[in-house]
Amino acid sequence: MAQIRRSCNLKGVHLSLYYVTSRIVLFVCFISYVYLFGGALTAHKVFVSMALFNIIRIPVTRHLPQSISATAELAVACARIQRYLLLEQVQEQQQKMTKEEDEDDREAVVIAESASASWDRQMAAFSNVSFTLNRGELLTVVGPVGSGKV
Repeated sequence: MAQIRRSCNLKGVHLSLYYVTSRIVLFVCFISYVYLFGGALTAHKVFVSMALFNIIRIPVTRHLPQSISATAELAVACARIQRYLLLEQVQEQQQKMTKEEDEDDREAVVIAESASASWDRQMAAFSNVSFTLNRGELLTVVGPVGSGKV
């Protein structure tokens, strides 16, 4: 209950700032124009300024926070990629196999008969599948997500 109350309070503060901030910014701009630059306010200047502020208010209040969030995610992604690219390379070791070792590799390592698996008890990921995998072989189940590769 405390979390819900806190969330509602934050939402109220956010909405209050959303509506009040543009008026405060306009007020500060008009005060600065008059006292710092010695300009004279006319109805034309006030209404044009208010119209321009209202035009940019929605894109700035919506897109600026999203762009800041996307920039932060970009920085994290770039750091991860950089960390990956700076890892030392692993040298692959190739071995020559004798004829006897090659024949041993052909024996089955994994044998499944009528196998079934699921993420939860209600929906099977696959059912009644049989396969034999030899050493060095790879088995994949391919298809679009949610296609029911059953």
